[in-house]
Amino acid sequence: MQTARVPVILNSFDDVGRRLVRIQAQPNDPKDEAWLQEILYSHPELLPVNEIDDFYAPPISIGREVGTDRGPIDNLYVSPIGGISRENSSAATRAESP
Repeated sequence: MQTARVPVILNSFDDVGRRLVRIQAQPNDPKDEAWLQEILYSHPELLPVNEIDDFYAPPISIGREVGTDRGPIDNLYVSPIGGISRENSSAATRAESP
């Protein structure tokens, strides 16, 4: 069984760091699907695409809610060498949360 990784924030080389805490969904929470889409559009480096295929890294945001015949793409990215990738945001509801 694989152990979950816990991200740590370091502000300098001398910093002992602090662990990030998972944000729990709350009723009427403003952190909805649109919020997640905007975060991933503004900070595509959060997506671990290089762990999947370097062809798609680093992702550069080129569009949000991009219309297609099959419905909108939440976020569309391109890499410097032409790799095209997409992201579909889905905020977990209370029933889906672990």
